[in-house]
Amino acid sequence: MSNEVSCDSVARRVNGENPLDVLVGVSTPYGPLLTDDYGRPIRFAEYGDGPCRFGDRPIQVMKPYEWLADRVYVFDDEAVAPFKDDVARFVVEACRCFVDGDGDHDRSVVLCREGVAEQLDLSSDAFTPMVGSDGNAVSFSYQPCDRLRCVCSTNPQKGLGVFHVWTERGATYQAVLGPCAYERRPEKALTLPDELWSRNESWMRDFFEQETSDFLCLGVVSRRTNIRFVEGGGARG
Repeated sequence: MSNEVSCDSVARRVNGENPLDVLVGVSTPYGPLLTDDYGRPIRFAEYGDGPCRFGDRPIQVMKPYEWLADRVYVFDDEAVAPFKDDVARFVVEACRCFVDGDGDHDRSVVLCREGVAEQLDLSSDAFTPMVGSDGNAVSFSYQPCDRLRCVCSTNPQKGLGVFHVWTERGATYQAVLGPCAYERRPEKALTLPDELWSRNESWMRDFFEQETSDFLCLGVVSRRTNIRFVEGGGARG
């Protein structure tokens, strides 16, 4: 029997209650589900104040004895069904454009459509990272899974970006993709092939609620590993 909690049962259990009195979340084997205050699955754009926007100020870093400033959530499959595979595929294809499999990497770039990179000033305040390392929930400990995940800040409540983990050619990769830089200031602007960008433009606008989709920030960490992950979150040597 699956140990994943039914979203419907949790919603029924807390629906009608004062959200401030609801302390239970909807858990899955891969982390907490992204829901509203009543336990009902929501889209990325429906979380809190909505997705971060280009030029947003960094989120407030919490004190050591308080909650982390950001959390990783799992999407309900039905909420992301139209573009789940497209999002994961785009992150992997984009990373292949600037990260090879020859060692450990910790990179931060801006992915651009053609003609945009030359207009960006990466030293400006607009590219200040949203979260510092002391408030960063994305430690290198997450395992690949078949569910789409995201990173959201808790103070204020804003969606920061897509979070994807995968293995390839003996290395494990973790990436955060969003309108704003996540943990590190981008080191370069990278122009992607027009075909790759155009093929993914529709879900970009819908997912991040942007009127235009000229660029997105991508942070990726890769580590060489001999661990082989299996479905359900386990690992084998």
